[in-house]
Amino acid sequence: MNNTKSRIDDDNKIMDIIKKDYNSKIEIWKVSDSTFKFRNQSDNIYYAKQYKKERSQILKDLSKINDDIGMPKSNIIDDDALIQIMEPAAGKHLGKYLAYWMLPVVWNYSQSKIKKIFFDLGEQVGRLHALTEGDETSLKMNDLRLDMHDAVINNKLSSNVINSCSFDKKTINKLNKKIKTFDGHHSPTSIIHGDLMLFHIYVSGSNVSLIDFGAAWRSHPLEDVATFISALDLYVRRLPYAESKQRKKLIHTFLKGYQETSSLSTINFSLLKVLQIIKLCSIFSYYINKVDRDSSRKLKFLKKIDFLIINKAICELINPYD
Repeated sequence: MNNTKSRIDDDNKIMDIIKKDYNSKIEIWKVSDSTFKFRNQSDNIYYAKQYKKERSQILKDLSKINDDIGMPKSNIIDDDALIQIMEPAAGKHLGKYLAYWMLPVVWNYSQSKIKKIFFDLGEQVGRLHALTEGDETSLKMNDLRLDMHDAVINNKLSSNVINSCSFDKKTINKLNKKIKTFDGHHSPTSIIHGDLMLFHIYVSGSNVSLIDFGAAWRSHPLEDVATFISALDLYVRRLPYAESKQRKKLIHTFLKGYQETSSLSTINFSLLKVLQIIKLCSIFSYYINKVDRDSSRKLKFLKKIDFLIINKAICELINPYD
């Protein structure tokens, strides 16, 4: 009861701060734990999200470059609470389009337009990393957030992943050896999106937007690249009519756009593949830890399909090391 009252008091406090800042009568309602939606007197819709105070500088830095990185216009309220106000992104998230774009007849007719969208997306991610680049530092595997489900523990694949995957002992040893090479890797850090999944990328016509920087922080820029490529790779592999050459062309085009604007003179593809493997193993670990007999039919079906897909994808990434 006390917890419920406390949450309601906190919500009312946030809504009062937003109303005060806009100095006008607005209609406001809560849409998730930390996100609000409101309509001003001109009938314009905005989103407001509360963050912890320590994220203030990162959010302010991002607001300065939102036009350059395809981020909807935003401003920061740094009062008794830290709140980001953002315009809604136009269009639909990338996942809504991919299944349609991969249809052979659509791909053959619209391939150049589709590739242009992925090239522009790569440029935006590259600009994000280049415009926020900081000093060089020594990174450790524990510094990465792309492994949100503990697929890697103490620089080795977790026992859960090893016991559930179809890799032989030689492959597992090879993976562990590659994972260990990341520790002590020296690189400048940048502000990364932190969760560059398909549903955080919006497309409207030929325009691309990046949304929800709630996981943004400073890390190795290839963490974003690996997260996006892994999500794209997994999604397209699920489509029975999609061809591997389509998936490879989209990844290649994204990377080409990324290199146009990124401060990285060259992409360390060996490191990128290691990060992709870790991300895929993390998805693997999610299914192991979170999806059980009480989960929805859809999740249980995806678990069966994705186990096969992830095993195959990882094996293809390992091949160059043989």
